[in-house]
Amino acid sequence: MIYPPRVGEIALVITDLSMPLMGGRDMALALSQLNPNVRVLYISGAAADREMAVGFPLRSGVLSKPFTADRLLAAVREVLTAG
Repeated sequence: MIYPPRVGEIALVITDLSMPLMGGRDMALALSQLNPNVRVLYISGAAADREMAVGFPLRSGVLSKPFTADRLLAAVREVLTAG
């Protein structure tokens, strides 16, 4: 498999938790193999998904649908600045 040459520069991935074929968590775990410093903001409209996301091993956050642009920006800031 050929990876983008700049994959290590990806700071943040925003993904839905429920996606066809590969869920957001699996996608983020695969990406973390390429870039262990990547942070993830999970988006979800389902309460069960949000509960499942608690304690994910990656530096991450969860944003519930629906959300405003201001809330999205705040969540991005929180994930990027978290220890």
